[in-house]
Amino acid sequence: MALVMVGPGGAKEAPSRPRILEERPCGPDAIRGPLRYLLFQGCAGADFRDACRRHDACYDTIGSDRSACDRKFLEEMLAECPKSKHPPRARYRAHFFYIGVKIAGKGAWKSAQALARRLAGT
Repeated sequence: MALVMVGPGGAKEAPSRPRILEERPCGPDAIRGPLRYLLFQGCAGADFRDACRRHDACYDTIGSDRSACDRKFLEEMLAECPKSKHPPRARYRAHFFYIGVKIAGKGAWKSAQALARRLAGT
C-alpha cells in the first residue's frame, strides 16, 4: 500500500510502508509482541482487520484528518457486524475500539505522520 502526500502540489505517491507494518495484527505501534493479539480483531465472524489496516493507512497519509480516519474506521467496523453470530456484541466491540482510538490515538497518529514524512523525505 502506498502512502499519499497531500500538499500544495496535490496528492503524490510516497514510498510503501515497511512490510512488517502490513503483516502485524491490529493495534498501536506502542504495543509490541504478543500483547497485540489481545486486541479485538473482530467478533464471532465480524473481521475488523481490514478496517484496522485501512485506519492505519489513513493515519499514514500525510496531512490526514485524524477525526475523519477514526469515523471511517467505526463505519467500516460497523459494516462488518452483521456478519457476526452475535451482531450486538460485535457492535459493542466496534464502538469500544473506536472509543479507544478517539481517546488514545493521538500519539499513534502523530507517530504515523512522522514516519510517513520521514519515508517521503519531507
